[in-house]
Amino acid sequence: MKLAAMRDSVGMIRATARITVTAPGMTYSRKMALLLQMPSNLRLEAIPIFGPVDFFLSANEQSLKMFFPGQGEFYVGAPTPENFSLFFKVSIPPSDVVPLFIGVPPEVIGGQHSGHGEGSVYRIDSKYANKKRSLWIDRENQTVMKLEEKKDDRILWRVLFMDYTVVGKVSLPNLIQIEGEEPERVEIEIQYLQRDMIPSTSDTAPFNLPIPPGIIPTPLEH
Repeated sequence: MKLAAMRDSVGMIRATARITVTAPGMTYSRKMALLLQMPSNLRLEAIPIFGPVDFFLSANEQSLKMFFPGQGEFYVGAPTPENFSLFFKVSIPPSDVVPLFIGVPPEVIGGQHSGHGEGSVYRIDSKYANKKRSLWIDRENQTVMKLEEKKDDRILWRVLFMDYTVVGKVSLPNLIQIEGEEPERVEIEIQYLQRDMIPSTSDTAPFNLPIPPGIIPTPLEH
């Protein structure tokens, strides 16, 4: 399946996953409920072992919001790579994060594109601004294996896609590993436990957390 057709075939994804973030001095692992809609709508809710939900995150084209009910803290800002990295420790915008979380390569608009075979793998390179994004596709299975982004020959981040299964009518990875190199080494593992495709909707309310009464939001931009 060609990449454009693959993106068009993905509806809204509802899922539960174990998300583990490993960075210098910390490891964070939680079971999460996710709602994802291309190209940039995201909703995350922590699934606690006991008690109420203690973390919410929403993202869309206009905003990124995070709510910690236990601390009464609500953060709001623009969906920039810098703001998103406050939680996931990798500087990737939600417009790229949502496709990556689904298991579909983000679309690169503009730039120069080239492709060539490397044995059983087909590689596509996209150069835009001062960055280079490389994509490796398994020729036999027509599945994405790896995505890597560089800037000035420095690796910014890479993503590995593994353990494919059919969701709806699309083959998607059950295991996604994201590795960031700057400003520090970080690894994110997304292990899907359950996932299904549901009809997309024009209702954006799930991707725009409301501010609870009595809570004063804190801007993410200082």
